[in-house]
Amino acid sequence: MATMTVTALGKQDAGPPSITKDDVQLTVSNERKQIASWTKADKLYLAILIDDSLDPDVAGQWSDLKVFIKEQPANTSIALGYASNSTVFVAQDFTTDHALVEKALRIPLGHFSGGSSPYLSVIDWIKRWPSTGDRRSLLLISSGIDYFRGGFGPIYPDVDTAISLAQKGNI
Repeated sequence: MATMTVTALGKQDAGPPSITKDDVQLTVSNERKQIASWTKADKLYLAILIDDSLDPDVAGQWSDLKVFIKEQPANTSIALGYASNSTVFVAQDFTTDHALVEKALRIPLGHFSGGSSPYLSVIDWIKRWPSTGDRRSLLLISSGIDYFRGGFGPIYPDVDTAISLAQKGNI
C-alpha cells in the first residue's frame, strides 16, 4: 500500500481538469494495479530548504524566490530552513502567513558552512517532518555538492536515501 500525490494542471490559463480514479492507470512491474482510493487534497505543506554553503551572491535571486512564495495559494503552509552541518536550522516553521516566510530569508553563510551535505540535511528534515496526511513537498535550493562526502564526485551515497525517504513519506 502506498500513497502518491498527483498534480493536475490546466493548459495555459485554464484551471485543472476534473480527474477521477477511473481516469488514472497504475502499473507496477508491468502489472496493472487497482487504485484503492482517490481524494482531492487542497492543502499543501511546502518546505523550502536552502543550502547554507551556497555562495552568498545567490541571495541576489531572492526576489524571484519571494515571488514564488507570494504566488502560492493562501492555504499552502510554507516553512523555510537552512541546510548546515548536515542538519536543518528552521528559520520559519510552517505558516500560511507567506510574508513571515519572506522575512525569514537571509544570505547563505557560504564556505563557512563547508563540510556539510545538503542530502543529509534533507534526510534530517524528512525524519523530523510529522505526517499530517496532507500533501507535502520539499524544494531544495543547493549547488548539489556534498562537501561531507568529499566535494565533487560522480556518486553521492545520501541522494538515494533522501529520495527513498521522500517517496515513502509521499514528499
